Amino acid sequence: MPAARLTFFMENEGRANSFQNKISDGVSGMFLPDDTIDLAFSDVFNVHPDSKVPSILGSLKKPRIMTTANDLDGLFTVDVFGDQNLSYEGCAVNVPTGNPHCKKGDIAGRGRYFAVAEYPEPRNRGKWLPATSNTVSTAFSWEGYKTLTWEDGVDPLEKYVVAHLKDRDGFCDAISFNNTLGVLVDFKIDAGGGIVVAANDRPSAINGDSKKFAVATTFDSHDDTGAPINATLVRTVVEKDECQAWIKLSNSLQFPTNVFVTFPAPPSPVPGNVRITGLVCGGGGTVTVKNTGPNPVSLAGFGMRSSNPTSTTDPEEHLGLIGYLEPGQSKTFIGTPGVEPWINSSPIVFGNTGGDYARLIWDETTISLAFCDPAQPIVNPPLPTFAADGEGVIQLSITVPYGAESKVVLARGWNLLSIGTENGSISLTRAVGDNLGKLEAIYAWDPATGEWKRFLADAPDFVNTLDKLEAGKTYWVQTKESFTLIVPKQ
Repeated sequence: MPAARLTFFMENEGRANSFQNKISDGVSGMFLPDDTIDLAFSDVFNVHPDSKVPSILGSLKKPRIMTTANDLDGLFTVDVFGDQNLSYEGCAVNVPTGNPHCKKGDIAGRGRYFAVAEYPEPRNRGKWLPATSNTVSTAFSWEGYKTLTWEDGVDPLEKYVVAHLKDRDGFCDAISFNNTLGVLVDFKIDAGGGIVVAANDRPSAINGDSKKFAVATTFDSHDDTGAPINATLVRTVVEKDECQAWIKLSNSLQFPTNVFVTFPAPPSPVPGNVRITGLVCGGGGTVTVKNTGPNPVSLAGFGMRSSNPTSTTDPEEHLGLIGYLEPGQSKTFIGTPGVEPWINSSPIVFGNTGGDYARLIWDETTISLAFCDPAQPIVNPPLPTFAADGEGVIQLSITVPYGAESKVVLARGWNLLSIGTENGSISLTRAVGDNLGKLEAIYAWDPATGEWKRFLADAPDFVNTLDKLEAGKTYWVQTKESFTLIVPKQ
């Protein structure tokens, strides 16, 4: 028997959801081919296989109709990805913008789809009715976040405001849609004292007059293999492998400071005109990219792809790019797994066959394409313009509580320190700062257990039972030499 033809359809797929208008009965999701899809039917993705009428809300890139054939076991399979026509129905309202502000676990959409099986030959269609499946429903939940924290700097006058991001699938990388990596976040001091003295990552800018405004580019805390990166930039993370951008404040008046932060709407525009300028194929091959535009560009958020003929489930190797390019600057990446953090890779990333290639992407869209076949020119299509996404801009604010700390000068030897009762606690890391080499020990009596809690500067972590200074308590502090200790405000 020849293979039968099967078409997967979204139910009533043309109904557009709208968070603002409270329309949530449209169907969310799109179809993705899995490794069993028969490529002979690829020309009918996103269109009815007979009438060739396309879906209303889908596209070839995000199809909502997909036709395939059964495999040798008589099975039909397709993958469903929820990120299309989302309703955001379980998400809170971001008050400044009216847009959905989704948190992990919120229901962001619901999919409903069915399949129609029929004979493959046109001469047999009409003789026997096609078989239609039942309708299957799936709820899609949000897995990312956009949030703010503040943390202390080394000096009591300095504090950080940190923007934390993960995309809706729970990642910070360049692998899929809706980049939160390599995008610009805006910071504004809108109340209280202080100025912005630093912003990261590059490109970044602080307005030159009042220093009340800044913009910074998001960076990743871990690469695609899970290894930590950007160690000198990363502040305390909300979760492992997240995107961050931050500013550092200085506030000599010690008034509480309110900071207003704007997260851009996905999909973010391509941040600069980065193009492939060279490809060397074979063992130890390389690819070179160049910033051909007029402005500096972070390479975070760009991905490099190459053919992976050894795998049917991962047809392309992937490298998340890292770096920063001024106009006219170039950077070369090595096609060797282990040297660069390639994933889904075969032993030789850029093969020496004419069919292999290097494909530079942003938000799953090709920005530049070079082939191992030297007869084929490098392809540099115009930079894409992305359609607006329903998530939109998110604006959040945070108050940084300046004025809640004091300084105490400790003499060499033993010091008895009594802290007032009004201002919470402070971590020992914050209290001691970079003076750990001047400290011997800190002790505090715990009447509940009848024991001394301790922090010994030269002891391993498991020995110490004291990790913060708390208001309303008394401490014995032994020092090797005099230094200034930061404590909750007296």
